[in-house]
Amino acid sequence: MSNASPSQQPSSSPSNQPVELTGYACGGQVLRAALTLSAATGRSFILRELRAGSAKPGLLRRHLTTVRAMAQICDAHTSGATLGSTELMFAPGVLKGGSFDWAMGAAGNLNLLLQTALPALALAP
Repeated sequence: MSNASPSQQPSSSPSNQPVELTGYACGGQVLRAALTLSAATGRSFILRELRAGSAKPGLLRRHLTTVRAMAQICDAHTSGATLGSTELMFAPGVLKGGSFDWAMGAAGNLNLLLQTALPALALAP
């Protein structure tokens, strides 16, 4: 514990720093878990080497739709949220409920979005 007064504390505490993750050997599950936890806790993250070990590295359309949906749910700022991107920064804002409309493409992608969004939406006012 530090004896410094709050005004003398460093402005960037560890909880203000983004969590740094690597997704080299992982599919989209690391991304989905990171998005859910980020939205729920308010902690930003940087995910590098996203799906870099797969035949089609980077964000696919289904991943990008989920990133954009989660950004809408919590007014997040993103960087790298483009097709094929192998690095994503996600900085959540405030969670909000409401009515949302997302085009998922294949029906199976809906489960992936719900798996990511529902836990966060359950915490929204």
